[in-house]
Amino acid sequence: MTKPAISIELSQETKRLMALLRFHADTLSVKNSMNLIGRQYRQEVKGIFKRQNPRPKGLKWAKLKPKTVREKKRLGFGSKGILERTGTLLGSMTQKNHAENISETSHFSGLFGSKVKYGIFHDDEESSRSVLPLRNFSIPSEKTQRVFLRIIDEDIKAQLERIGVDVT
Repeated sequence: MTKPAISIELSQETKRLMALLRFHADTLSVKNSMNLIGRQYRQEVKGIFKRQNPRPKGLKWAKLKPKTVREKKRLGFGSKGILERTGTLLGSMTQKNHAENISETSHFSGLFGSKVKYGIFHDDEESSRSVLPLRNFSIPSEKTQRVFLRIIDEDIKAQLERIGVDVT
């Protein structure tokens, strides 16, 4: 299984505080933030595939070997991009309703990625590089990750303000 692309989980202290506040406002949750982050994450991954640009290294994916290009053409996949032969991996990362997509959100966390088993061999820096070059597709840019955290902070602050808690 491809390791989850991005997992965002609140600290125990934040969960404790939210549980205390839940006594006064049972709607306090970051689930809406996580749903928004999931949508933005899927768009980010779509861009990584389009640019063929792994994160965080910023290097282009290695070109396909001539033998692989010939094989793709022979099998009728010549017009498909790298890692897009059948569309399963790309779809599993970018389409929430895809059977292999992971989009799990709760009041405290979010988990986004793919269940496609072969994805890890392309995506994981720790996998053997003897055969397959690294073509990381699951790690968003550091800038995007900061945006995700800001979304959560702003959501929590807005919820606290709605129940009368001064967050300044």
